[in-house]
Amino acid sequence: MRKKVAFLLTVVLLSPPLLAQDDPFIDLLNNRSFDREALIRQFSPSVTVTRPVVPVNPDTPTPENPASTTPETPPAKLLFRPLSPQLPEGALAPLETLALVLPLNNSGNTAAAAEAFQQGCVDGLGTVGTALRVDTYAHDGSPQQAIVAYQNAVTDGASFIIGPMQKNNVRQLLQLYPQAPVKTLLLQPLHRNDTSSYYVLTIDIGEEAAELARTIKQQNYRALVVLNKSTLSQRQKEEFVRAWNDEVNAPLLEYFYIYDNENDWQRLFDELKDKLEAASENKEAAAALPPLAIFAAGNGNFIRRTRNFVPQGYPLYASSVFFSSKSDAQFLDNLRVIEMPWFVDANADHIRNFTNLLIRTRPALQQRFYALGADACRAAQRSPQWFEGWEMLGASGTLELTAHHLKRRGILSQYEAGYLTPFSQ
Repeated sequence: MRKKVAFLLTVVLLSPPLLAQDDPFIDLLNNRSFDREALIRQFSPSVTVTRPVVPVNPDTPTPENPASTTPETPPAKLLFRPLSPQLPEGALAPLETLALVLPLNNSGNTAAAAEAFQQGCVDGLGTVGTALRVDTYAHDGSPQQAIVAYQNAVTDGASFIIGPMQKNNVRQLLQLYPQAPVKTLLLQPLHRNDTSSYYVLTIDIGEEAAELARTIKQQNYRALVVLNKSTLSQRQKEEFVRAWNDEVNAPLLEYFYIYDNENDWQRLFDELKDKLEAASENKEAAAALPPLAIFAAGNGNFIRRTRNFVPQGYPLYASSVFFSSKSDAQFLDNLRVIEMPWFVDANADHIRNFTNLLIRTRPALQQRFYALGADACRAAQRSPQWFEGWEMLGASGTLELTAHHLKRRGILSQYEAGYLTPFSQ
């Protein structure tokens, strides 16, 4: 019996993230509309309140009164504070209080992702031996409550704030506070020309597309982008093209648009098959060109169909975010994604030391936010030592600080026989 339990636990821990149905929370991450009522019907509410949302005073900025000044931090309310050890000359004081501004009082996938992020933060900090206090300011996901929660964290004297998590809340925060009143790590991307003092760490599909473009170019491929008319597809394509053209001597990109599902998929297959046959007949001409790789810009269903209609002779690259369950994995051979170390390097010391085993049984999207939460809080704890180019090995990727952006570098991985493993050429 014990051997059977151990075997089942091993399967759960080692199973990689595979396919998932399209998730409404992914739409939320990418600023698309979503059916909140459908989420409420599908999931029971998950409510965790650590700090109540306290109404701000009349002098505090609000959406209706943006001209107000930033609230001043009130005097410390503690009657006794332990003496701090003498720091070496030039050293920065460690953080005392970390605040999380999260939509825990929302429902469905949004609340579940926020809860996983919070749990990852707590577990990640539990292994570093820090005295850092973590306060959570829960809100319902609305811009009004998110702003009030953020302001409460500021007035309570937080040393560092992580959040908000949602695009509309970040947008509202930037309108009220063009510059961060407290060192703040946002969980949504900013405009590329943004010059504010906010820091950023995200699970962002556009950023992943850019990383894939650089990876494909570094492997000396030319690329064909397969896309459709959806906003998500266009956004991935734009970020891929921008990163591709930033590379020196990048070959011209090719494009294939799927407008007619009845005919265009078959046309894609026929054209790629013809290219393979022509290359085999004229090997000298084929050798003069870099090999062709395919990038599928779209959601999970689009990526699956692209895999089905791209001959196996071509490597296919796509976003990892849409893959999270075990269905149809056997049909993804030669699909390459940039995946979190959490999924493909689970035995690494910096991951194994804090991992909550029960998290491994959750949907992969929640696991992604758990890994991100652990990395965000461990990085924040080390923020007094940050500098341009600072790096940290994380569960969500290797973090590198570049112009206030904690960029994640995942592990290039490939599906083979239903399993995802690190890719090696």
